[in-house]
Amino acid sequence: MVRQIRIGICDDNEFAHDVVEDYTKEYCQKNGIDIEVIHYYSGEDLLNSKDDLDGLLLDIALPDMDGIEVGRQLKNRGVPYKVIMLSVRQDKYKEAFKINAFRFVSKPVEQKEFDEAISDLIERLDDKKEFSVYDNRNEHMIRQDEIFYIEARGSETRVFTKNYDFRSEKSLTQWEEDLDEKRFYRTHRSYIVHMKYIKERKETDIELKNGEIVKVSKERKDNFEMAYMNYDTRYR
Repeated sequence: MVRQIRIGICDDNEFAHDVVEDYTKEYCQKNGIDIEVIHYYSGEDLLNSKDDLDGLLLDIALPDMDGIEVGRQLKNRGVPYKVIMLSVRQDKYKEAFKINAFRFVSKPVEQKEFDEAISDLIERLDDKKEFSVYDNRNEHMIRQDEIFYIEARGSETRVFTKNYDFRSEKSLTQWEEDLDEKRFYRTHRSYIVHMKYIKERKETDIELKNGEIVKVSKERKDNFEMAYMNYDTRYR
């Protein structure tokens, strides 16, 4: 899991800033994450800033322009961070997702719902995590999200992306410890698969979206199916 993040809060209400900041810091403290919070009190403040954020908590009811319009402008700019929309207006739910809002949290903010949204945002940040692999003697850095599957071959492992495969000296067990356990599953003593790229699940193997076939052992089948269903409902 990421260990340092920068989150922006955009809301015209000082009390709302305090509540959301407290919830965010409490969640991060419990999970060993260093956090920096940056405050904005209008859409203009946010849009004029050049801060490098990992995520944004954006209220819909802003004084100068509503959060939907702010979110639309952020989308058009192609900002890399995820936006969690906050609002008392449940009827704004569909509008929020039209501008690719990552999550919608109702106000007044309840901690359980908020923690789930922040947890999902931080887990998405984990996809940016990079690993060192090799092509012959040349070192490459690949993101966790690029990995389709990993196969154990003798004393080393092969890491497969959409179009390439790389060599790694890490064992499959080491990979299993380093990868996000909610998105990757060890389906066989020789394979770890990224559930995002599964096309079809069969009795003894899995077909991936790049056409590759990965084995599923009989003793891991039931637990894999449960892990996949959890992934499919929460993270896809």
